[in-house]
Amino acid sequence: MSTPVRPARPARTRSKNDPHRRQRIIDATARIIGREGIGAVTFRAVASEAGVPLGSTTYYFTDKDDLLVSTISSLRAKSDAHFEESLAANVPEHGVAGGIARMMEEVTTDWRESLFEGYGVYVSTFSQQNLRSVVANWTMEQLISRYCPPRAARSIAFLLEGMLTQVVLGQAEITAEEVEPAVSRLIELG
Repeated sequence: MSTPVRPARPARTRSKNDPHRRQRIIDATARIIGREGIGAVTFRAVASEAGVPLGSTTYYFTDKDDLLVSTISSLRAKSDAHFEESLAANVPEHGVAGGIARMMEEVTTDWRESLFEGYGVYVSTFSQQNLRSVVANWTMEQLISRYCPPRAARSIAFLLEGMLTQVVLGQAEITAEEVEPAVSRLIELG
């Protein structure tokens, strides 16, 4: 008596119709961290948030650290691009201090949702020793140093990052008129 032969299952392949799946997983991870903290990140929670099969998370990311590092890198690239774009548009028209001040106003109004998401991830990583080195150089200093001397750039970056933290904690908005005098003074001192 022979055993019936089952037809072979077709091999699973990555969907060619979803070229953005990896980024959707990263974006879902950022939303979870921003809402619930880094401890809430599991492959199951991320897959559910992203609307993808659970296996997609392990297909694209070897482990949770790989997923978190990719999320941090993605958010940093997005925030750097936002800041660069804003400065490039505002500095020629309003000067360095005015351009930086207008960038801060935009970040706290037009990009508010992205700010909360990015800072949620940024702050959450401090509790994870293995991720601190990934965010250690996520600072505005390098970007600001393109427009003013290094000493001033460092002081301005500290000021701006402190302001952004206060916005996230207090959910306040920052106006260009509030920021510009302080940035001007730091440029003078630099």
